[in-house]
Amino acid sequence: MSQLHVLDQQTDEFRNVASYFTDNRCQIIRVERIENEMWHNIYKKEKKTIDERLYSNSTDRVLFHGCLRPASEEILQRGFDKRIIGIHGTDYGDGFYFSTDPMRSHMYALPDLSRWGERTML
Repeated sequence: MSQLHVLDQQTDEFRNVASYFTDNRCQIIRVERIENEMWHNIYKKEKKTIDERLYSNSTDRVLFHGCLRPASEEILQRGFDKRIIGIHGTDYGDGFYFSTDPMRSHMYALPDLSRWGERTML
């Protein structure tokens, strides 16, 4: 089961995430960490396999995914399940799209008017 934890703005973790957006004139309202022990264990196992195959331990990349808040809540519970692909998930073929550029993902994170125009990114 996944859990969300709001990060304190004074933490290094918050500042690290926010640093991707400082040059882009985005106002960071909050940063939430998703915690899911099962997903984390799968990630660690796969990362170890890839690192060993590539003789490297620097295979991680920060990727962004922009979506509507309800979609983020579905992803939080079910993961990136292709059966719940959203409104942009077929633009270039079925799937979820990620970018290393936060502003590219920001374009797909449509404002939620019921939440004062907030956008959601994973």
